[in-house]
Amino acid sequence: MTISTEPITRHVYMQIAEVLRPDIDPIDITRSDLWTLITIHPGTPTPPGIQEIARRLRDGEIGPWATPWFGEGVDLAAIARDPLRYIAGVNPTILTVPALPHVVPRIQRAPWLSTI
Repeated sequence: MTISTEPITRHVYMQIAEVLRPDIDPIDITRSDLWTLITIHPGTPTPPGIQEIARRLRDGEIGPWATPWFGEGVDLAAIARDPLRYIAGVNPTILTVPALPHVVPRIQRAPWLSTI
């Protein structure tokens, strides 16, 4: 994957909510022309969830997804290459945070969702 170094204007939102078939895929990614919505099924284990999200994000989505968690100095290429290793080196407590609605950074909470 090639990681863009251009300014990103795409919004990436997250929510913790029921997905259609959590036994098959506990993460749903919905895209429009302007935004990406990541839905994580409640109780999804954090490390595999992070790996799956990083694997499925496209160029231009990793920055808006990772920056609220790690700040502006985030290494996008390292996140894309090995998200768990990067996170363990920067802030390992994130790997223990359960998938609960209140842990999603406010900037990533989609304004149109009634569950937020």
